[in-house]
Amino acid sequence: MNAAMSRAAADLKRMLRIKPYRHQSVAAARGMACLQAHGSFALLHDMGSGKTLTTLGIFSMLVESAGASTMLVVCPASVIGSWEKECQSAGIDCLALTGPVARREARLTRALLEMRAPLVIVTNYEGVWRMEGAMKVARFDLAVCDESQRIKAPGSKQSRAMHRIGKTAKHRMILSGTPIPEGPLDYYAQFRYLDERVLGSSYVNFKSKYAVERDFGTFRKVVATKNLDDLEMRVMSRAHRVSKEDALDLPDEVDIVRYFDLSPAGAKAYDQLARDSVALIEDDFGEFGEVVAENVLTRILRLQQMTSGFAALEDGTLHPVDDGKLGLLREVAKDLMEAGEKFVVFHRFTADGQAIVAELEKLGCAPVAINGAVPASVRGEAVRRFQEDDDCRAFVGQIQASGLGITLTAARTTIFYSLGYSGADFEQAKARVHRIGQDRKVNHLYLVARGTVDEAVLTALRAKKRVADDMTDGAWKRWFVRIRE
Repeated sequence: MNAAMSRAAADLKRMLRIKPYRHQSVAAARGMACLQAHGSFALLHDMGSGKTLTTLGIFSMLVESAGASTMLVVCPASVIGSWEKECQSAGIDCLALTGPVARREARLTRALLEMRAPLVIVTNYEGVWRMEGAMKVARFDLAVCDESQRIKAPGSKQSRAMHRIGKTAKHRMILSGTPIPEGPLDYYAQFRYLDERVLGSSYVNFKSKYAVERDFGTFRKVVATKNLDDLEMRVMSRAHRVSKEDALDLPDEVDIVRYFDLSPAGAKAYDQLARDSVALIEDDFGEFGEVVAENVLTRILRLQQMTSGFAALEDGTLHPVDDGKLGLLREVAKDLMEAGEKFVVFHRFTADGQAIVAELEKLGCAPVAINGAVPASVRGEAVRRFQEDDDCRAFVGQIQASGLGITLTAARTTIFYSLGYSGADFEQAKARVHRIGQDRKVNHLYLVARGTVDEAVLTALRAKKRVADDMTDGAWKRWFVRIRE
């Protein structure tokens, strides 16, 4: 394996223009061996450990060694943008299939006919079963289920469709950091898609071998599991597993961006506000002879409110215009809940905090919250509950009110729902989780409306730039241009 790992490391560096971490090189070597021998491989790596790049490296190796040309990636909608960004960085053509099914199918057909280079095709689970016929006709060289726990229910439309699509692909992979959120039986449907030879093609037989069921009169229920050593051996015959703590050369903090698209109504309202903002700023410029940074920042703030779902009316009241970011939070929070994780959500606006708390309460997170209106005398109890109470799974904090002086090390994941302009506040918020007492590697997730001011603000903060510094010499206008597909 050492020689194979060395070759894999060299290939990853050459193909993807990165220096891979050791666990990525090991996984790529193991993956190629499994795909060549069996046509299937499971990459069971924790969130933030670089599964996407590792998979692109394996695909690139298949292109060179086996003449592969197409890879299908089916993933949650929020991860499509991440695949696009990583493909762009690696110099690999990528086609994201979104929107109406007829449009997706037409774009897929055209892309396959016109293809001149290896191509990665990315789409979401909710849409793939609706275009199963076109997916099977494509006969992909590699078909990948990312966050494969999404197909863990054997009878779901998504799971059955992926099983059938997988049968037409030359090679198959599954990617997940939490493949069995509800227990070992969750492996079955994922491995039915991956390779029926591992766990069989009958769920009844699988349960008979690995589960203890009890008859409750009108129904039967699994009450225990058995033969788990055998199950683990079979799973690992096709898998490589890594936790973030195993990946010793990973940085202590990893940034992960999750994207969503504004709804048609939300995009229309955003674009109108952006145009109005430019007109108003230009009027001020004509009157005073220079752009006033405070005016630009105020208009950016209004756009940020809109990506969070609210439009400010003339009387100061907020009107809901888009629920995309809240839906993305729901998706991320469910995954963390299933993984047994606590998490912290930071936000800028009061309305954001109210919406976040309401949504997390629906999910059973029992969140605690600190914002500017919460008295200092009760903030300590909120922190204590989050740190010590197992039922309290989420802390919701307004950045300005909870970015200093508190410890939230019960979590290893922070979610930034909306951002301010202060780099100091941003770094202090991240330091609530990554501080003395934290014994795990930390993930920082950013929820971003694709192509909007969300991206510009995050880019500035991560580059440790002051947002206000970009408001002169005409550069301010680019903050109001929405980047489209």
